[in-house]
Amino acid sequence: MDQLELVARLAVAAAAGAVVGFERETRNHVAGMQTHLLVSLGAALFTVAGAYGFTPFVAPYNTPRLPGAAFRHQPGRFTACGRGCSRAGSG
Repeated sequence: MDQLELVARLAVAAAAGAVVGFERETRNHVAGMQTHLLVSLGAALFTVAGAYGFTPFVAPYNTPRLPGAAFRHQPGRFTACGRGCSRAGSG
């Protein structure tokens, strides 16, 4: 993924969060546009980092361990860890 696609994905996530937040602000809910924009941007960044951030350091999951690779690539584990921590933190 090149940098332009990365920025486009993050911008779409931020825009979607802003739309949801704006709708909530117009109905006088507590969490407004800024909150939803930041939460959706953080979630998108976390997901992109888990899926593409460790590519230079890993071996494909279906290959035997290579001498230069630190671990096998399982991007779902990184995002699952974040989901579990956020769920535990939210109560």
